[in-house]
Amino acid sequence: MPHATFLKDRLFAAGPDIVLEPRLALSLHMIFHELATNASKHGALTSTSGAVEVLWDVGSDGEDHALTVQWREHGGPEVREPRQKGFGLRLISKVLPGAQVEMDFAPAGLLCRLLVEIDQS
Repeated sequence: MPHATFLKDRLFAAGPDIVLEPRLALSLHMIFHELATNASKHGALTSTSGAVEVLWDVGSDGEDHALTVQWREHGGPEVREPRQKGFGLRLISKVLPGAQVEMDFAPAGLLCRLLVEIDQS
């Protein structure tokens, strides 16, 4: 993440090491880039006290495996849900076909949750 170089004390990322197929990795990269850009322009990273936390995990119900990702911003300006879905929100919700995407525009900070099935072979 290019933003990490300048904001090392304000970005926290944690989760298990995983190997993703290239198409999924590219889609996640696009989502993270969009979220980081928005955080830098409008969200938590516009404030000196703002921070971003990214957590991920892999779960299984026996046969199927799912990657869960949570992006949470806090300490920035009050969040308001956009009146219209712009390119970035459409990209986040559509770039991973079949994924469950939840965007919560809580006043204290944006929360984005992703749940996507993955191949763990």
